[in-house]
Amino acid sequence: MEEAIKNAKESMEKPPEEKNKLEVINLQTGDKFLIDKISNFKFSGDSKWLAYKLLKPEEPAEEAEEVEEAPAQRGRRGGAQAGAPAQRRGQGDRKTIGTELVLRNLTTKVEENFKEVDQYFFTDETEVMYFTVSSEQDENDGIYFKDLSRTNATAVPIITGKGKYQNMSWNEDNDRMLFLSDCDDQEAKNPTLKLYSWKIKDEAAQLVYDPLKDVQFPEDMQVASSGASWSKDNRSIFFNITELPEEDVEKEGEEENEESPVIVWHWKDVIIKSQEQASLTGATTGSRHVSGGGRGTEDAATYRAVYHLSEEKFIRLTDENMSSLSNGPNDRFGIGSDSKKYEEERPWSPTFRDYYFVNLRDGTRKPLEMRTRWSYQWSDDGQFLLQYVQPHWWVYDIKTGEKRNLTEKLDVAFWDTDDDHPNVKRAWGTTGWTKDDEGVLLNDKYDIWYFPIKTEGEPVNVTAGLGRKIDARFRYYRMDQTERTGQMGRTGREEEYIDLDKTMRLSYSNNKTKATGYYEVNFGSEPVKIIAVDKRMSSPRKAEDADVYMFTLSTSYEYGDIYVSDIEFKNMRKISDAMPNNLGFLWGKAQLIDYTNTDGVPLQAILTLPENYVEGKKYPMIIYFYEKLTQGLHSYSTASTGSGFSVTYFVSNGYVVLQPDIIYTDGFPGPSAVKCVVPAAQKVIDMGIADPKAIAITGHSWGGYQTAYIVTQTDMFACAYAGAPVSNMSSAYGGIRWGTGNPRTFQYETGQSRIGGSLWEYPERYIENSPLFFADRVNTPIMLLHGDEDTAVPWYQSIEYFMALRRLDKPVWFLQYLEEPHGLRGEAARKDFTIRRDQFFAHYLKGEPMPEWMKEGLTVGEGAVIK
Repeated sequence: MEEAIKNAKESMEKPPEEKNKLEVINLQTGDKFLIDKISNFKFSGDSKWLAYKLLKPEEPAEEAEEVEEAPAQRGRRGGAQAGAPAQRRGQGDRKTIGTELVLRNLTTKVEENFKEVDQYFFTDETEVMYFTVSSEQDENDGIYFKDLSRTNATAVPIITGKGKYQNMSWNEDNDRMLFLSDCDDQEAKNPTLKLYSWKIKDEAAQLVYDPLKDVQFPEDMQVASSGASWSKDNRSIFFNITELPEEDVEKEGEEENEESPVIVWHWKDVIIKSQEQASLTGATTGSRHVSGGGRGTEDAATYRAVYHLSEEKFIRLTDENMSSLSNGPNDRFGIGSDSKKYEEERPWSPTFRDYYFVNLRDGTRKPLEMRTRWSYQWSDDGQFLLQYVQPHWWVYDIKTGEKRNLTEKLDVAFWDTDDDHPNVKRAWGTTGWTKDDEGVLLNDKYDIWYFPIKTEGEPVNVTAGLGRKIDARFRYYRMDQTERTGQMGRTGREEEYIDLDKTMRLSYSNNKTKATGYYEVNFGSEPVKIIAVDKRMSSPRKAEDADVYMFTLSTSYEYGDIYVSDIEFKNMRKISDAMPNNLGFLWGKAQLIDYTNTDGVPLQAILTLPENYVEGKKYPMIIYFYEKLTQGLHSYSTASTGSGFSVTYFVSNGYVVLQPDIIYTDGFPGPSAVKCVVPAAQKVIDMGIADPKAIAITGHSWGGYQTAYIVTQTDMFACAYAGAPVSNMSSAYGGIRWGTGNPRTFQYETGQSRIGGSLWEYPERYIENSPLFFADRVNTPIMLLHGDEDTAVPWYQSIEYFMALRRLDKPVWFLQYLEEPHGLRGEAARKDFTIRRDQFFAHYLKGEPMPEWMKEGLTVGEGAVIK
């Protein structure tokens, strides 16, 4: 059997390697050019320059085979490898050589090439490009910059020499760069990262902090390779530190790197072993076992620290008792938190944390709030803290210590009333603060409210209640923001306060019709429409030096081409045509239909008809569902293969597709799905569109579960396909999500499965919602799919359902895809499944002959052969 499975795996051909290509189009002239074999690219902020890296040249197979794996170092937390964010490179680590970078002037079309480049960036404000080199010749390693404002300027080194160069970031004034490097400690066995600074126009970078020369720096720690940044006033540097790796000690008579043969799961472990292993390896754990012993890349725990330049003083800010820290806007105070003591209950309970108020100058802290699940947000100037505690918003004055409720006097829900999970409800969020922290703007489902903070006064509905009146959602949108890609990060926030004396732009989305657009409003007035379209409108981006916006418009049958317009959205002009005539395919057109579930609750569904739909003709229909999908009414999607559902693919093949919204009652997810899906199907039958004898239901993951459940409650459907379903909630409850190592308990108690309690509180709910326990009622032919390396839903859930239906002599086919995850990724697997699914639906919905594999099955090893 093992040999046969091996042969089956080998029979699935690997797809041919594709070389990345980039086509660059001048949107004004229409001129275009093609670049082949690139790995990534970036435009300068003014779009005058294009930089791109070429793919690494292929190495001969015999040369690649000669490279030996560097031995893993055994450290305090397990193995360490090159590139692990918290670790420094040891002698055994392999160096990654950079690849060729091309810089192209888009005006003159002149190109310049740079060898062995690792990272590259454009700055925000200055016409400069920076890049790092990782070279075969160690002395060429370093950071280089090129002045783009000077003709024929050459790239100049900021710092060079053997070593790593990481975490380049800018201060708020954009004139000083900070980075980490171990270049001057290369004689050490494990070189130490140090902090360097470089000012524009300086000849070379300067060392600003050396932990090896600071007696205040912990002896068992080192500077971590990420997280360094300037303070707002440029007087301090914040950075991360992490534990030193332990040295390798080879004991006499013991093989190096020998692994323990056992992993002990203890009932008093704060976190279970699968979670521990996932955090140690920083990688996905296989679904069949917990891999052992600290193998793989480790992201060791990091802690926050600060170095005050003028005082030459190092201060550690976080530790094992307060592991997280959020700086305030002025970098004088921060909010620290820790959840360690509550880790054990995290799998079945919302995360609790302890919060502390931290002085960033001296590191002192005082308790702010213990055991709370509600986080804090800083005001723009750092005087206040904002906190949502369901169902209200609170503000905390740092100066006075006063805490007051902002929303208690309003008969308005500021929390998500649409959320039907048995869990705490999130807030609708904040819009922002006004000048000098005078007030804050908060959102309800429909509208925006202003709450004065420093002065007395009543809350004001900024959008005058129009959102609630017309069943639409208004949100503040900063229309003057520009798109910046490929720029080097810097400290500080980009956006200023909200000025209530100026006209505000608002994004608009209609909850009922799904129309989108923009309004504007002056404080104290009602919003005025600027543009609203029955399409999906992307967020407009403003040109840097002109009052021109760029955005996309799309529908289910119109590709999201690029449009430009003035700031009032007049004289809109389409400047791209990426999918002319939909490439000749019959795309189909989507519309909304209204219906009620069996409890009488009004709902909506998307009904997509083939482009060549004939009025009065009854069509085979496929119903696809998950939770709520109608917000995707105007989503454009191309036909695709694989376990994902492509509406375009099916309507192009003569099916009608229905996507109903589903709402849930706590404790009864399965019955809730039946109550919504069945009447939606009946609605389309009553419209004279769907053939009542040729309707299928389908879904994947959560949709797969609902599909598997619905066919236990009704014989309405001709067939069903369920991808990666849970069939037995009682056995799945005690399982592991191997991708994260987390136990599955949260999924059922407070998460998507919506049972609302433990297996012992509601044993009947776990049974009543499990398709397995009603398998004897299934009279619908069903096809199951599962990848046997699914790390989200255990693939044995499909086995349980299949074995039950098989025992009951029900028509069922189970497609197990070898070494495939939750969604099929391999090209051979996607192609194979698409063909089998099409044949399955075509047989039951169109009356086409049953294929041989459905009649006779396949022996192991024939899995990739379609007959």
